[in-house]
Amino acid sequence: MIFVVARSEASKQRFIERNPHIAEQCSFLLNETSYFEVINRVVEEAEDDFPLIVHDDLFFPKKFATLLEQLIRCLEGRWPNWGICGNSGMLAYGVGPSVTRVVRYISDPHGGVNCQGIIFPAQSIDGNVILLNRRRLRERAVVVPSFPGFQLYDLSLAVEVLRAGLCVLISPSLACHHDSGGSQAMFDAATETTWAKEYFSQRITNKALATINGCISLPFDPSFGSGKIDLEMQSLRNATIGRNTKKVAIVVRSLFNRPSLLRRALETVRSFVIAAGPAVRFEVAVATHDDLTPPPWVEEYAIVRKFRTNGLLDTRALLVRASVETIDADYFWFVDDDDWLFPNEAERIASILNISEPPAVVFMDSAHFLEEIEEDAAPIGGRYVGRLSRRFEAKNWPLGFGGANHIPFCGFVFHRSAIEDVPLDDLTLFEDYAIQLSALNRPECIQYTVEKLVAGISIRASGNTVTLEDRTAWDRCAAEVTSMMAARRLMPGIFALGNLTPPPVPSERPPEQCRLSRSEQKLLRNYRALKRGIQRVIDGMRRKRAKRRDGD
Repeated sequence: MIFVVARSEASKQRFIERNPHIAEQCSFLLNETSYFEVINRVVEEAEDDFPLIVHDDLFFPKKFATLLEQLIRCLEGRWPNWGICGNSGMLAYGVGPSVTRVVRYISDPHGGVNCQGIIFPAQSIDGNVILLNRRRLRERAVVVPSFPGFQLYDLSLAVEVLRAGLCVLISPSLACHHDSGGSQAMFDAATETTWAKEYFSQRITNKALATINGCISLPFDPSFGSGKIDLEMQSLRNATIGRNTKKVAIVVRSLFNRPSLLRRALETVRSFVIAAGPAVRFEVAVATHDDLTPPPWVEEYAIVRKFRTNGLLDTRALLVRASVETIDADYFWFVDDDDWLFPNEAERIASILNISEPPAVVFMDSAHFLEEIEEDAAPIGGRYVGRLSRRFEAKNWPLGFGGANHIPFCGFVFHRSAIEDVPLDDLTLFEDYAIQLSALNRPECIQYTVEKLVAGISIRASGNTVTLEDRTAWDRCAAEVTSMMAARRLMPGIFALGNLTPPPVPSERPPEQCRLSRSEQKLLRNYRALKRGIQRVIDGMRRKRAKRRDGD
């Protein structure tokens, strides 16, 4: 059953005229005063297990009824823990070349569709279309507050669904045209109300609530242990429940020249795997030459996989291909023995890999650190000095199509199909760049971007090729990568990304740039006035001092 929230009898008739192909499936709710109460009533009283609540100013495609039936079967089979589903909303991660967190399977005065064909777990959805898993919502006693009006009901529902342990989804099957852009002024006014501030701050731990209409700053709430959730993590965590787990191989390439750094790499990989939870299955491997003997403690951390080198002096590309060909895994993450992982975001990364649609690429922030370590000491040296040198931001991956790599190898996880057609046998360098471009140059590839620091990189003063003054070897490999990409005809237009800088999306501003409340605006005005007053006093003192000097 489709429940149409209509403002009047005229709105009802207009909806029927616009959507005659689904009119018989519709039940019209007229003259409602609270969308919150509509949701609660449908969850409590509807006879259909999967009711749909929609606005009265929508145009649906002619095959919408069929799409809806197919979607319900898909959700029940592939997303068994789903609670609600919409056609647009806010994600906890970036997707696509624009690295946007806002997904739109809708056209309206604000724009059109910005993604295609993928169901995304979300932290909130827009309320123009809401598909309810009524049976699950009743089992979990999901109820939204009985607030009046027609603002923030969709955010409140998403929060309550996530708190109940169910997931929120966005699906292209619910795509439609919305004849209204909504009222930003009414949304802004609703977010400033006392009830909204208190309601959200008492239910989520986030300092700001990112939505498709803007970022809502929330006041500090000191209460703990009261069912509050981290909205981003809960949206990912709930979405993984009941889904088939993917297998991820973390491969550490090593020739055992620096045992202390290798131990650090393996220690942090183990910590990462433990912190990641059950969303994916991991295999940790050390890839090396068949004629090398690893330190005896290596097998405590990983499976040692030895490969024939065929006399090659530089085997990095060979170890990549051999690892992917012999390890049974869906995704691969290569970490060199002088890299390391931060386990803080392990669950986030594992959850995104779980919900990803292969062949996906997951990009993460990484950073280069300048380090001084006593190699002889354990585990990372009796004397250690380290400082941040450069951060490689995951959101810059589209710039790689401009001819230069912006993402280190440890900064992305790729599907095993990415090495197909990559001339790894002809490469000793740029193997990471070639794999990255190959993975991205596929029409079915979806990019997930996580703007969290996940990996550290240590470039040693010796024993590396990054700082070589003679760039001949690098240039030779650049020729192979250039030839590989020039020969492809899959997605020629994608190279334009290398010259684009996507504009910031207003709803994705960081919390410090969110709209301020009226009280915060007043404090800011007072602070600025005080600052100006102090500056005037200082300027006056300087003028007096200058006059005295001139008089002397």
